[in-house]
Amino acid sequence: MKPREIPPLSKGNPKFFKNPKETYKDHLEIIGSISDIGSKPPKKEKKSGPTLKEILNKMGFKNYSQYLDSDKWKQIRREVFKYKSNKCSCCKKFAECIHHTRYDEDTMSGSNFKNLIPLCNRCHKNIEFTNGKKNSLNKANHLLNKKLKKKRT
Repeated sequence: MKPREIPPLSKGNPKFFKNPKETYKDHLEIIGSISDIGSKPPKKEKKSGPTLKEILNKMGFKNYSQYLDSDKWKQIRREVFKYKSNKCSCCKKFAECIHHTRYDEDTMSGSNFKNLIPLCNRCHKNIEFTNGKKNSLNKANHLLNKKLKKKRT
């Protein structure tokens, strides 16, 4: 079987242009200017779901603190410790906390435990705070992943 032939680059009309009068210059005007070639593509807009506040309101809570004080969260917490472990995922000491790696509806309602990680107070504090300041969820998850990778090696 012969390898597929690639048409040579030319200033004229290569075989793969649909319009016989179309040139590379015409084609570039369609896809963008020459200066755009090699630049980063525009960022795709993330599909965003409901915010944490919207999820909590839908569940009947005014805020995250009220959710954490609820019987619903206490039940989820008990089930996570039972299903996963009561040992810290990082250091294997006794886990007192559950870290949310995502705040989506399934996680917050307890339908999915995948994003709920048992941690001891010390490890939880270390990932949640840096120099006394609360970390973003992304940074906290990054620090958690570093600790988990370090534990595996």
